[in-house]
Amino acid sequence: MNTDELKTILEQHKLWLEDEEGGMELSEGIPHGLRECHLRAVARIAELEEKQRWIPVSERLPEVYRNEDGEFIPFLVCEGDGDRPFIAMYGGTNWHAGIFVPDVTHWMPLPELPEVQE
Repeated sequence: MNTDELKTILEQHKLWLEDEEGGMELSEGIPHGLRECHLRAVARIAELEEKQRWIPVSERLPEVYRNEDGEFIPFLVCEGDGDRPFIAMYGGTNWHAGIFVPDVTHWMPLPELPEVQE
């Protein structure tokens, strides 16, 4: 199930809970923790969407750009034309990708690496 499908189901669930003809209000009185479950799911979706969205550099730049070993953290970035995303590092004032300094307009953190099963 993808995020859009889950959002649709949660919206339908909310409408059912708020239905005046047989449903229940989205209130503290909903049995079996349905309200809490619904609110946790909505918050988790918002958290995941925030982690996966393109962030304009005009909005903000990475606050953390070095890992605990002092190495630069790679980010997925786009330049003005948005033609192809590529990997670049942010050094606190400039972006760097190999030997050139790209004109980055948007960035996002890379996803977590998959776990290697032995």
